[in-house]
This record gives sequence, structure tokens and C-alpha cells, in this order.
Amino acid sequence: MEKNSFENPYSIKKKAMLDAIPEQKRREIDDFFSLPKEQRYIKPIKRKMKPGLKAGDIFAMHLPEDVYLYGKIIKKAENLPMIEDDFYIVLIGNLCTKELENPIFSIDKNNYLLGPWIISDSLWRNGKCFTVGNCPVVEDKLDIGFYKSRLAPGKDGKLHEAGFFMDIHGNKLEREPDIFELCAYITIDGIEHDIKTQIILGNLGVSE
Repeated sequence: MEKNSFENPYSIKKKAMLDAIPEQKRREIDDFFSLPKEQRYIKPIKRKMKPGLKAGDIFAMHLPEDVYLYGKIIKKAENLPMIEDDFYIVLIGNLCTKELENPIFSIDKNNYLLGPWIISDSLWRNGKCFTVGNCPVVEDKLDIGFYKSRLAPGKDGKLHEAGFFMDIHGNKLEREPDIFELCAYITIDGIEHDIKTQIILGNLGVSE
């Protein structure tokens, strides 16, 4: 079969991940998004119109399961192409608690869950993300980056994928990072989908 000229490393990675999910689990994921929005939306914690975000901020999200999941701001996304002001690069850890806490933690290969995501400070202004603390950034030592999709005409006159990888500072890479996402901001729907998928797959526990 002829390879789709529009395939890129990101779409290939996503397809492989979905193909690896058992059919029953895929149905559970689909069923979740047919629920009423009050049963599937991340719950606001506390709105802050001027969140004053900075690298190292640890934030919580209140999940529909009535538990709190934590992430960390790695840096502002100011050096990434086509990304507007007030967007930040974040990683999500697998720490989950029943009560809102101020955990001081770093995300490494052992407790990494999702990301790197590019998210807007609007998630703090509408209360979906809430800063609980700050600790120095060491996560930039992880091999993380982004893929910038781009189409260009090939010798056959057809459009082909001609994107490239970059690190979190916007520098082009000649290799595929260990952990990467598409160089585009993620919507709240995408956030909820990815988190719920991890819950259904059993990759997110709740600490007592």
C-alpha cells in the first residue's frame, strides 16, 4: 500500500497509541464523551484574572472523578513559531490526590503522564488550572520537544509532509525527541480527552 504523503511523526505516534488500546477501553473513552458536560468537564477551582504565571509554577486541575491532578509550567512558549503571548509549556505528572495540596515535585520519566502541552493563561482565568506552589524547573533536562507540521510540494508535484522537530526553546532538531507533541496549543477538549484516556488505561492512581 502506498504511504500517505501527509503522514507525519506525530500522527504516526498517535495512531500507534490508539491501535494499542483494546477495543473495550476505546469504547469506554468514547462513552465518556457522550456524557452530559457536567459529568466530564474539568471543574473550576478558583478563577484568577491576573494569574502572574512563571516557570516552576505547580498547578492543579479538579477532575470529574473529584480528584486533583498536578502539572508544572516549564517555560513560556514565547520562542515557538505561531504561538501567541500568554501561552506556556507544561508537563503533567501522574500525582493525583483527593484533597487540594501543594506538592513540591519534579516530573521525570518515572512519574511523567502527559505533555508537553502548550496552554493559555485563560485556563487560570476561568479556574480550570489553579497554581498551588512553585519549585525550580529541572524538567527541561528531559528529552522533550514539539513537531511543527508543514506541507511542501515534492518532485512529483504533490504536497508532502515537510515538518520538523524543535526543542522547547524553538531550536530545530535533527532527531525525534523521546517525548513530543504537536507544536500547537491544546484545547480543553483535548486536555480532557488525554487525561480521561490515561485514567481508563490505568495510568493514573489516587493517593490516599
